Amino acid sequence: DAAEDRTRKGYVDYAGMPDRAALLEHYAKVSGRDVGEIDYYIVLARFKMAIVLEGGYARAVKGEAGNPKMAHYGDVVLQSAAQAAELARTTSL
Repeated sequence: DAAEDRTRKGYVDYAGMPDRAALLEHYAKVSGRDVGEIDYYIVLARFKMAIVLEGGYARAVKGEAGNPKMAHYGDVVLQSAAQAAELARTTSL
């Protein structure tokens, strides 16, 4: 189901959250900033998220994580990095 697909992706529940277009419109309106090149920031954010989660995942694999949930983030790290790389390859920027 497409609605369910949009509300649940990986480890995040997006139920009740606005879609990308609504978020960008709101951000542009309240900040006065141009969002025409937002893909650059999305690529950057996805790579940064992958890096941060990789650190936690690596500690979990070594048995040094304070949060046992970090042991389940290996696939999330790979997915985030892959999404960043794909957007970097396909964006018009």
